[in-house]
Amino acid sequence: MKSYFYPTRPEWFDEELENWKNSGKKYFCFAFTSFTPQTIVEENHSEFWMYLYYSDNRTPDEKLKRVVQYRARVVDYSFDEYVGGNMYVADQPDPKVWFKCETVEELRRNDGSFLTADDFEHQNQDTTLLYSIRTSIAPVNRLNSAVTVQEIKHSLID
Repeated sequence: MKSYFYPTRPEWFDEELENWKNSGKKYFCFAFTSFTPQTIVEENHSEFWMYLYYSDNRTPDEKLKRVVQYRARVVDYSFDEYVGGNMYVADQPDPKVWFKCETVEELRRNDGSFLTADDFEHQNQDTTLLYSIRTSIAPVNRLNSAVTVQEIKHSLID
């Protein structure tokens, strides 16, 4: 399954994740606001992983800079905002593309520490990952194994 890096702030994602959990809705929808990412636009609409990367310039907590704490399983994306009774939609200014997710996983390395940007590489090995996320939602490969310490999704229990 393809994977991408989504640069963000930890406090924003934690708050929206909590709002989604409290909503009881099946899908978590959020947008990318910086620019229209050409790397994803060119792909078909198959599912992919979006790794949430806490960027240096948006993260005041030194311990969380360049950390990847979560990944979201994107089941669809759209240039129009998602609407409907079964979706929690995070309010974001000037959205460029919307991502519809069904699962969010909290990740760690095997030793319990957070993954960082160093655990990933750009899919084009001639491209520097941290440079490319300034202009794109970069396609990535994870270099090291990881464990899911928490899986968050909506499941009907009867």
